[in-house]
Amino acid sequence: KSLDARPHSDTARVDLAVALMAAGRNVDAKPLLEDAIRLNPDQWRYQTNLGLVHEALGDPVAAETAYRSAVKLRPNHPEPHRKLAALLLRLEETDEAVETLQQAVRKWPRRRALWTEWVAALSRSGRHDEAIDAAREFAAQFPKSSDAMQSLGAAHNNRGQVFARTGDVVSAERCYRQALASGPHLPEARYNLGLLLLEQGWRAEPKAHLEAARDLGRAIPRAIAHDAGLP
Repeated sequence: KSLDARPHSDTARVDLAVALMAAGRNVDAKPLLEDAIRLNPDQWRYQTNLGLVHEALGDPVAAETAYRSAVKLRPNHPEPHRKLAALLLRLEETDEAVETLQQAVRKWPRRRALWTEWVAALSRSGRHDEAIDAAREFAAQFPKSSDAMQSLGAAHNNRGQVFARTGDVVSAERCYRQALASGPHLPEARYNLGLLLLEQGWRAEPKAHLEAARDLGRAIPRAIAHDAGLP
């Protein structure tokens, strides 16, 4: 009805498209957004919504084009940068994703979500030392933020997993303990430390860590639970 009343309105098209997107009708939303962009090509949010629709329809190349258009239209807003970086990570284009998020962090240093995503992207790209340094900078910027400490803990945990895979159990244990010092409620760090200590023949401490990991929602394989003496 809104579109019938305003047949030449870009906003009416977008309003209807957003409602259709919420209902999972992305195929129907796509032409409405494309029409809105033709009517008003300077609206970055239209491009962002179109990118979301393309992603939902399984067309990441078109989504990337839309997000890049949004960034160009609104370089001084963080949201298009976040959307583009997240897509680049899914496409395994990790270096550009990291660079995009790093630039966004420098532009908007008080946006905690950007810091979290930048640290996670560094870890995902295998740049673990840089991830830890970035997380420490995040924690320095926000000394009372649990998000910053969780991010630092996750970075240490990811570094520990690399050491564990190469058989360096001493370094892995150190990283897991550093992870828990920063983020004591990280289930993966609890699980990883508990498993590592269990494999080294420890008894009481692994059980405590694995039990805590389970309480935090981490599934424990039945064989490991049995070996650790978990009920």
